[in-house]
Amino acid sequence: CTAQELCLLLDAYATKRCFVQSVTDAVTEQTLMRLNEFTPSQLCLHASSYTRLGMENEELMRRISNQIIEAVGDEMETSLSARDICILAHAFAKLGEEKSRDVFNMLSRAALPVMRDFTAKELQSLLVSCAHARHADNELLENISAQAQRCIAQFGAESLALTLRGMAFFGRTDDPIFTRALGELPRVILAMRPADIAIVCSSFAAAQVKSPFLVDLVSPVILEKAPTFNTVEWLLLLRSYATLGPNKMFFSAVTNYLKVDELEQGQLDEALGFTQQLTKEAGDNLAPLD
Repeated sequence: CTAQELCLLLDAYATKRCFVQSVTDAVTEQTLMRLNEFTPSQLCLHASSYTRLGMENEELMRRISNQIIEAVGDEMETSLSARDICILAHAFAKLGEEKSRDVFNMLSRAALPVMRDFTAKELQSLLVSCAHARHADNELLENISAQAQRCIAQFGAESLALTLRGMAFFGRTDDPIFTRALGELPRVILAMRPADIAIVCSSFAAAQVKSPFLVDLVSPVILEKAPTFNTVEWLLLLRSYATLGPNKMFFSAVTNYLKVDELEQGQLDEALGFTQQLTKEAGDNLAPLD
């Protein structure tokens, strides 16, 4: 097999989530012997295949990362595509901050020249991978935000929620992506799952972006979908509304559908505290949880 054939073979197994020890052992042996024959793009896909198969081979991943870093170089002698960057970031994010630092430093440099090629889904993927690896590069984040604003209409419900969570995770409280996202929420709000709604609210709260428009928009949807929210999502929403501000429809939903008997004592205390805070802020007869 050529390097390309080895790459495509392992990708086929990974796509089907089919792990066959004898096959992966043979591919790994050949990969280590012929690593210099792989292009950087092929190595990105190869690393992704190993990750998707759940294989942990630190030596192989170390050699793959070194090979790609050397090929790209400090002066960007070899370019990576947006897709290459995303799948490599996803593969190495799972290795942790320490083991992925050099790869993500290289990816930060490699992403900037091709940033305008990133789709909304690819931006979300890269941002989530950076968060998992705790890779906070301000220049990269600014460019991700700028591209996200350019292609804001491409974002679906889940990708928009996860992008906002990533920006909030890195503490970008003044990032204009939050303002732009408000304009897109009416388009995607009905397609959002309970988890997406909870993530969006918690992201705005974490970023300290208080928007009456957001509260007025999501509260009726929360009330409509209230039976489908789980306990964790209700607690996340309560925590978010404590920052975003009270709303009668949200109160109606949470008091009727949050299953208090399923809460642990610490969760119950937290829920009561947030509910009492919101009741006090509302200045009317909104009842706290029993």
